[in-house]
Amino acid sequence: MLIKLYYINLREDVCIMKLLIDSTAETPIYQQIIDGLKRAIQSGILPPGSQLPTVRELAEENLIARGTVKHAYDMLELEGLIKKQQGKGTFVYQQPEEKTLGKKEQATLAMDRLLEQLEELGFSLRDIRIILDLKLREREESYRHVRIGAVDCSPEALSVIMDQLAGFPGADVFEYLLQPILDSPSQFNPGWDIYITTPTHYQELSEKMPAGSRLIQVVLSVSAETILELARIPREKKVGILCSSRRFGDIIKRACRRYCRLDQEPQVYYFGDPEAEATAAFLKDTEQLILPLNYLRFSSAREQNLLAQYTANNKPVIFQYQMEQGSLLYLAEQIQRVRSLIRGLE
Repeated sequence: MLIKLYYINLREDVCIMKLLIDSTAETPIYQQIIDGLKRAIQSGILPPGSQLPTVRELAEENLIARGTVKHAYDMLELEGLIKKQQGKGTFVYQQPEEKTLGKKEQATLAMDRLLEQLEELGFSLRDIRIILDLKLREREESYRHVRIGAVDCSPEALSVIMDQLAGFPGADVFEYLLQPILDSPSQFNPGWDIYITTPTHYQELSEKMPAGSRLIQVVLSVSAETILELARIPREKKVGILCSSRRFGDIIKRACRRYCRLDQEPQVYYFGDPEAEATAAFLKDTEQLILPLNYLRFSSAREQNLLAQYTANNKPVIFQYQMEQGSLLYLAEQIQRVRSLIRGLE
């Protein structure tokens, strides 16, 4: 059948355009209307500003369902070819050359075109949803970050590792204390790409993990600045170590034995005093205080107030414990390797 489409051009004289619609064709009628109008607009038969008949007029004159015409108009408007003006009608529209569609509009049009193509291929909406979901998962997997599990015996050392790995682009890091892993009856297998720990814990941790896990040893050491500060502490000073865990307290004590020449063994006290009264007594009896690098993360508000009062008159030694440069470089290489494997480049 032929659909007669009346429109008013810019000179306000009435013209007639005929669209050939085949009701027996596989192409839906709304798509035939869209294709015909597109050809007319792109060829200049319908120049910008041409007024189209209303949905009701076009539907009634050609015995087409209003919903079919409305859908065709909606799709054309979405593509920016026509414009509906409230109270005036529907007109052929053309974007000014200096203006372009925003990213959201371009994305919407691209998605509409894709959905139309998939529907034309015979896929149902359920099939399309499954296809899109699978492709999105593939894309997410190809662009996802390398996931790293950091394991150590002390929260202070883990805090240092987390801070250093924060500078690695494209890596997500998750921290784990060693003892709960060793105490668990089950294997340690959160499914990350890389695991790192120190040589001290490498063997016992590897025994708790599935075979083939990518477990890397990293070496932590005392910074050169901290070594110099420890060496400068007068031997007669009463040294106090304030930290969060016994493990890290032992690390600092070993460093003091190696780099200091003290008349008496440093005393160790731990964060976590609810009233901070014992902490206050400890600080009062300490002439030279040693603190872990990220001590504010482990201390309460009351303990921080006491430390602020103490450090106002006494300079503490900030114990900087860090991954050695060689470990950092090797870890960076492994991260790049895993990233290549994820993206299918190897």
